[in-house]
Amino acid sequence: RNSSNAFRRYAAGKGLPAATRSRRTMRILLLSTQPPGSQTGVRVHCDILCEQASLAGHVVERVTHLDCSPRVRRVAVWCIRFAALLGNLSRQIMPRVMYRWMSAHACRGRTADLVAAQDIMVARGARDAMGSGVPVLVTCHCSDPVEEVVRAARFTRLEGWIFGCWFRRQFEPLRDYVCVSEYAAGNLRRWVPATSRITVIHNGVPLDDGQATKLDKPTGQQVILNVGRLEPLKNQALLIRAMAHIPRSDVELWLVGDGPDRTALQALAAELGVTARLRFLGVRRDVRALMRLADLYVHVSLMENFPLVLPEAMLSGCAVLALDAGGVCECFGPGTEEALLPTTIDATTLAATIDGWLSAPSRLMKLRELQATFASGRFTAQGM
Repeated sequence: RNSSNAFRRYAAGKGLPAATRSRRTMRILLLSTQPPGSQTGVRVHCDILCEQASLAGHVVERVTHLDCSPRVRRVAVWCIRFAALLGNLSRQIMPRVMYRWMSAHACRGRTADLVAAQDIMVARGARDAMGSGVPVLVTCHCSDPVEEVVRAARFTRLEGWIFGCWFRRQFEPLRDYVCVSEYAAGNLRRWVPATSRITVIHNGVPLDDGQATKLDKPTGQQVILNVGRLEPLKNQALLIRAMAHIPRSDVELWLVGDGPDRTALQALAAELGVTARLRFLGVRRDVRALMRLADLYVHVSLMENFPLVLPEAMLSGCAVLALDAGGVCECFGPGTEEALLPTTIDATTLAATIDGWLSAPSRLMKLRELQATFASGRFTAQGM
C-alpha cells in the first residue's frame, strides 16, 4: 500500500520528498503489450514513464506478454487461430485471454513492490502470477475499453452485450486505475466496481527531445502534418479530400505512419489529383523534428482518448487543429477553442478552415504560442 501511494504521489507531479526517496526505492514492474520499438503512443508513454521513474531513483523492469517462453507463445498462437474459426466474438475474446495467460507466465519468478500495467488483461496476468500481495496500478489508454472493440469488430447487439459482460468481469479483482483523460475516466467508471479508485494523469512528453531530421521543407512551401496509423478511425482520407479543395500549390500534406489503409489512401490521392502535393513518409523516428518543420498539425481521428501526438506537436512549436473527438478537447486551453473542429466537418469546410489559418500568419503564430504555453504547464514528462 505504501509503494502504491508513493507511486501515485510521484505520478501526479507532486514529487517524492528526498527523505522518502532515500528511505524507499521501489522496484517497479512496467508491464504492457507493446514491446520496445513498437510504433504506438502506448510504447512512447512507457518509455517516458520508465525514464522518469528511474530518474526518481526507482528500479524499473519492463516486461511484455512476449517475455514468456517460446512454448507458451506457440500455444497462444494456436489457440487464437482456432478461436478465429469459431466466430467474431471468440476472435476478439481469445487474444485477450492469451495476453493474460502469457503475461502471467512472463511475470512468474519476478519480484516487485508495484506493478504498473498498461492494459487490463496484462494486469490480470500479473495478479494471477504474483497474487494480491503486490499492488497493481492499471493505466487505461483507450477511450472506452468496450465500445472501441464493439465498433471495430462490428458486433451485433447480442455480441456486444456478451462481450461487455465478459469484459466487466476482468476489472473485478483490481481497484487502482490511472486514466490519461477525464473523458476516459468517465467511460471507465461504467465498467469497474464502484469501490475502484480512478486518478486522471494526462500524458506528458519531454520538453527537449534532441531530434533532428534530414528531410527538407521546400522553400516557399507550407506543410500540413498528420501522424498516426493509416486506418479508418484515424480518418486520413478526410485530409486527402480536403487537399483537393485547397487550390494553392504551395501547400503540402505529410502523412507519417503506416497501416492497412495506405494503398487505398494512395489511390484516393491519385484519383483526386493531389499526389504531387502529398508525401507518405511511413514510420519515422524523427517525428518531433518534423513537427518543428511543419506549419500546421491537423488531427482528424474519429475516436480518441488523449492523443500523445497533440502535446508533442504543441511543445514542438507547431500549431494544432483537431476534431473534437473523445478527450481531445482536454489538450486545448483558453483562447484556443477555435482550433477544435466538429467531428461532422466535411472536406470542403476543413479545406477552408486550413486555408484560413495558413493565410493568416499572425493568427497562426498566436495560436502556436497559446498552445505551447498551455502544454508546457500541463503535459510535460516531468509533470506526468
